[in-house]
Amino acid sequence: MFLVAGLGNPGSEYEKTRHNVGFMVADQLAAMYRTKIKLVQSQALIAKIERVASPSFILAKPFTYMNLSGNSVFQLLKKFNFSPQQLIVIHDDLDLDTGNVQIKKGGSIAGHRGLRSIVERLGTMDFIRIRIGIGRPAEKDDIVEYVLTPFRSSERALIEEAIALSVNIVLDCLDYGFDYTAIKYPRKKNSTQ
Repeated sequence: MFLVAGLGNPGSEYEKTRHNVGFMVADQLAAMYRTKIKLVQSQALIAKIERVASPSFILAKPFTYMNLSGNSVFQLLKKFNFSPQQLIVIHDDLDLDTGNVQIKKGGSIAGHRGLRSIVERLGTMDFIRIRIGIGRPAEKDDIVEYVLTPFRSSERALIEEAIALSVNIVLDCLDYGFDYTAIKYPRKKNSTQ
């Protein structure tokens, strides 16, 4: 079993913002299994996804706000007696073009405060991450405001495709493991690289 944690901020004012793509993927996974992420456990909304022929998993949306995500993720791993190697985190990434999706294990947190919180609480980077590109603002000083704004209408199709792709990546990770999935979904280069 795995814990699949989509990162974001709770509340309707953040619902469609760039920082909440992790929540969007979690919601899409829940819809696929005709369930709702509503059970409150360990500072998160969760759903237990039971699958007959495939591994089951706990789907979580921490409601600690992004910068304190580690508190909830740590408590959930402890509650279900999971190791960090049984964790998949889905999060936004400024360093990827909008709509670009990458699967990664370990590596740098690149300034992502939600990831920093998780790593500080777990004491390791040894977990799977699904990074969803949200692009960067033109001005570096605008990052905080930028991640809390909704996607432009011109970006919506890209994000919908990225969410659908992320759902497939999560399921392949659960069914076939990280190595297989990383080969199946190779990294795409950003247009700026």
